[in-house]
This record gives sequence, C-alpha cells and structure tokens, in this order.
Amino acid sequence: IAGANGAEFSTYNQKPEFFKETTLLKPDLVIISLGTNEAFGYLDPNIFENNIDAFVSQIRCYNPAADILITTPGDALKRKRYINVSIEKVRSILINYATNSNVAVWDLNTIMGGQGSIKKWFTSGLSQKDKIHYTREGYYLQGFLFFNALMNELDKPATKR
Repeated sequence: IAGANGAEFSTYNQKPEFFKETTLLKPDLVIISLGTNEAFGYLDPNIFENNIDAFVSQIRCYNPAADILITTPGDALKRKRYINVSIEKVRSILINYATNSNVAVWDLNTIMGGQGSIKKWFTSGLSQKDKIHYTREGYYLQGFLFFNALMNELDKPATKR
C-alpha cells in the first residue's frame, strides 16, 4: 500500500525506486486509485494518458504476473459548490485507457451516483465539507462497495470475467 496526499500519476513516475520496490510485495493485484488531483489542475488529456501509461508500464515491467485494476475518481466539487467537469474527463480517459490496455476498472464515480452526487454524500454524512474528501463513514462505504464488487467478480467463473 502506498499513498501520498496530493499525488498524481506523474508524482510516482518521477520516482523509479517506487516501482522497483513494488516487487518486494509480490502482488497478485495492483489497484491504482489516482486521478482526482489531476482533475483539480490543468488537465491536458494527452499528457494525462501518457502518465497513466508510463505508470502502468512500470508496474507491468516490475510485476509481470500481477493483474492491474484502476479506480475512477469519485465525484467532487470545486470550491465546495461548483461542478468539476474535469472529474468526468479524467474518468473517461481512465476507462478508455483501461479498456484498451487490458486493465480492469472500477467506476467509483458512477457507483456514487455520477456528477453532482457528492452533494448527496455530504448531506448523508459521507463527505467532508470540502466535498472532495470523504468522512470515515464515506471511506468505509467506498471500501465496502469496492470489496463487494471485487469479491463478486472473483466468484464468477474465469471464462465470464
């Protein structure tokens, strides 16, 4: 498990030792949950996709037997009240990349309810006031939903995955 506040794909791509050290974990599955921070800055779709590809390529280089799963960012607002249209752009790029690169994807954004759903999460006590980050309960729910989706997929016969 690795994580850093404010991290983007490019953050890790600048640290080759990160990828080398992933081999120590001997992972069967690498779950990549990045993209939210890219949606809050200038987003060049080509650079973003190149950064995703560089990241995934390094994971595959050092962990050739590991499966890879990308999650999409959940819904989030800018300045606590404005729709962040870049979230949908990031989501779309991640899904397209995953589809074209033999990478699994879990679409948190759609599962949350899509654009504007963070407002409902906030009124339900699942999002913090910034309407970007979750409360403890929100993170638990996200984890529960992800775990159930993963287990449901693993319960399917290999030919139907």
